[in-house]
Amino acid sequence: MAQGSAIGVYRFWRDLGYVLGALAGGAVADLLGIEAAFIVVAALTAPSGLVVARQVPSGPGPGPGVATGHRTTYIGEAPGGASAPPGHGGPAAERRSDMP
Repeated sequence: MAQGSAIGVYRFWRDLGYVLGALAGGAVADLLGIEAAFIVVAALTAPSGLVVARQVPSGPGPGPGVATGHRTTYIGEAPGGASAPPGHGGPAAERRSDMP
């Protein structure tokens, strides 16, 4: 249940950012011009990108056998694990991983 709460909090702040960002961008554009609005957005986006670059680990994800919540599907398998139409793959088809 903790994952659901975390996703809810993330989505709240993300959506609030969309609303406040649009309002603030419009206000800056009205007061100072569209060029200034783009400069302000860039000035806010660059530091947040630097924070992410420092805080999010880089490199490959967990190795084989590590539980990641992804399931193995088959090429031609419909979303949700349902079989594809006859002749279009299915469990006997080539395997692939859903991990990006």
